[in-house]
Amino acid sequence: MMSNWPLGIISSAGGGHIIEATFTANPSFGYSSGADERTQFTFSNAAIGTATDDRVVIVTIGVAAGTAAGVTFGAMTIGGVTATKHGSTADNHSGSAGVAVYSASVPNGTTATIVINFPAKNHSPGLAVYSTVGPISLHEAVKLDSHTSGSAALSFSPDVPAGGFVVEHSYSHASSTYTTTEVTEHYDRVIVSNRGDTAGSKHYTSSASPTINVTPSGSGATSGIVAVFAPA
Repeated sequence: MMSNWPLGIISSAGGGHIIEATFTANPSFGYSSGADERTQFTFSNAAIGTATDDRVVIVTIGVAAGTAAGVTFGAMTIGGVTATKHGSTADNHSGSAGVAVYSASVPNGTTATIVINFPAKNHSPGLAVYSTVGPISLHEAVKLDSHTSGSAALSFSPDVPAGGFVVEHSYSHASSTYTTTEVTEHYDRVIVSNRGDTAGSKHYTSSASPTINVTPSGSGATSGIVAVFAPA
């Protein structure tokens, strides 16, 4: 069952126009491993903001691996539109987690059904949705995995152009709370048992080379990704 919590509009000047981005946190599927492992998950009625001809919907997603081979992300559709996968990462060992970033131009509607496919069974996914107004393009995707035992931080150092919009998503199979620096942390949450994810974002009016740290509270493998979008 889906609920949505819009957390406001963030705007940033750059590239000759204003990008506006509305963040919506969408609850995850609270599946555990075993019988709940699937190759496809459907999130219904995700809020995607006001319909405009130049709206782009960005989705960040994390998931727990169902096999020792780790996570491989397949195709995603947003409101029936095939999304572009901008980057993904996964810990390639049993009990791992993976994260990815997708986007699609979705001009119609205020809600959308989001469908994610995997070539192998996974479980306990969680996603976040950003609705942007104004043409954008991917500038950079930085992805990290941590196999470190203990609360080891993932540290990202993206290159952000003036007017750039940064999104971050991290997922751990052994932590449900995180400490995040630099970006605005929109949430951290328990998905099932001790598995959980966190998402954050930030606009930059000037070019920057920030350091973004995401530190899980628990021990175990954590995957994280930062994607930088720029005015097109």
